[in-house]
Amino acid sequence: MTGNDLSERIRLGMARAKREGVTLGRPRRGDVDPVQVAGLRDGQRLSWPKIAAALDAGQGTVRRAYRHLKNAPQPCQKGSAEVL
Repeated sequence: MTGNDLSERIRLGMARAKREGVTLGRPRRGDVDPVQVAGLRDGQRLSWPKIAAALDAGQGTVRRAYRHLKNAPQPCQKGSAEVL
């Protein structure tokens, strides 16, 4: 079996798994509260390593939670809508 045959079989197997709805890769850690991360970052002005240590999570995990919260659409408040 050559390298091309092997990579082709892997590609086909991954495509089949995707069609069947199988989630590939390492599972994400979902127990970090983005609001808590934002409070520590914006309110207490802690660094990413200190936030990660306080929440017992990786720096990438807390950054991702913060970024997710900051990029989420914010609800419109009465009288604050801009006219385009």
